[in-house]
Amino acid sequence: KRRVKLMEDEGITFLTSVHIGIDILLKKLVDDFDAIVLCGGSEKPRDIPIEGRDLDGIHFAMNFLPQQNKRNEGDVISKDISIEAKGKNVLIIGGGDTGSDCLGTSLRQGAKNIYQFELLPQPPEERKLTNPWPEWPMIMRVSSSHEEAKSEIRKFSVSTKKFSGSDGKIKKVHAVEVKFGDPDPETGRTPLIEIPESKFELDVDLVLLAMGFVHPIHEGMISELAVK
Repeated sequence: KRRVKLMEDEGITFLTSVHIGIDILLKKLVDDFDAIVLCGGSEKPRDIPIEGRDLDGIHFAMNFLPQQNKRNEGDVISKDISIEAKGKNVLIIGGGDTGSDCLGTSLRQGAKNIYQFELLPQPPEERKLTNPWPEWPMIMRVSSSHEEAKSEIRKFSVSTKKFSGSDGKIKKVHAVEVKFGDPDPETGRTPLIEIPESKFELDVDLVLLAMGFVHPIHEGMISELAVK
């Protein structure tokens, strides 16, 4: 609040709970201001286009997490759209901050079992010489959610191959352990190699996709502004 007041004293006006294009017309912004800076962030979630993706019970993390925030505020989530982990075998795909939030929320909701897949190998405990400052330190981290789990639930170097189920609902995930090969001398791309005889399956009732975000939402404001 102190920082907000400092900025308000400098002449900045903050408007919250405002949907541009609905609460305030985009044309009004264009007409009223000399410049518009877009700072909405990347909201389009990365998907996983594999067999069984359309089964019921597979959701983007950002469809799951806000519901709990609303419950915490006393809101009631309609049963037909509610996503809950209570009593379920939960798989989280993705090892970043969003995946950690999914873990903590699933734990507090009372999940039966929780698994977390990460495509990348387990990072080292200490920073490597090949990862100098000012690069982001690629080291093994334990979030408060992982501490809450009381055991290591992350599976590193795992690629999800397909989902399977019955009656339109997710029942199993099929995965394989992988490693990264040497970079291609022409393209620089690092191939992903499946480790022989490492395929496995897990029973799951809920899959939460937390693999990051690819770009801002283009529909609406960005497309109307013709931003390239």
